[in-house]
Amino acid sequence: MINFTKNHKKLIFPSIVLLSILCSVVVFILKPDKPQKSGVVDANKDILKGHFEIKTYGKPIISREKDLYYDIIKKKYNVNFKKVADCVLLKSEMVYYKEYNETLKIFF
Repeated sequence: MINFTKNHKKLIFPSIVLLSILCSVVVFILKPDKPQKSGVVDANKDILKGHFEIKTYGKPIISREKDLYYDIIKKKYNVNFKKVADCVLLKSEMVYYKEYNETLKIFF
């Protein structure tokens, strides 16, 4: 057994790291979607407070036109843009943000 440990000591740390990464991936994939708060309810609360915010997600777009668009919307309607996620979202999160944004859009 001592001989085995000496010969395989170099493999212990990488094996532990690989196992922990694998467990993290499995937990993320199998993690059930928690029921989220309603985006409609939260949007209505923010509207009543006078806080207007469009929640954005997805691949970042870097362009002058996008910045110009954001500036026009902010000046004209006093609406801020808040990035809430990149490309990876749970289905329940996506539903929440879509509900929130659609409710805000109806207000305007």
